[in-house]
Amino acid sequence: MSEENSGKWKVAISAFGANSVLPTKAVRALCPTMTTKAAQALVETARSGQHAVILRSVSEEKARSAKQQLEEAGATVVLTRVLE
Repeated sequence: MSEENSGKWKVAISAFGANSVLPTKAVRALCPTMTTKAAQALVETARSGQHAVILRSVSEEKARSAKQQLEEAGATVVLTRVLE
């Protein structure tokens, strides 16, 4: 396993546009067991300037896929490598 493909990643929303509906739907698609109300509350965390962590300890491939989905929904996304 190469250095650049190893490790786990964290996916967080740092901001979103004027409308939280599309980012909330994207969060629900990524976390299907999360209720709509919980997803909306998580997305709204980003409005206060905090990072809203959507996924923790996921592969780089899954993190990049989630980033693309969230960005298409209007969110600003931060990927952070998790130190093991």
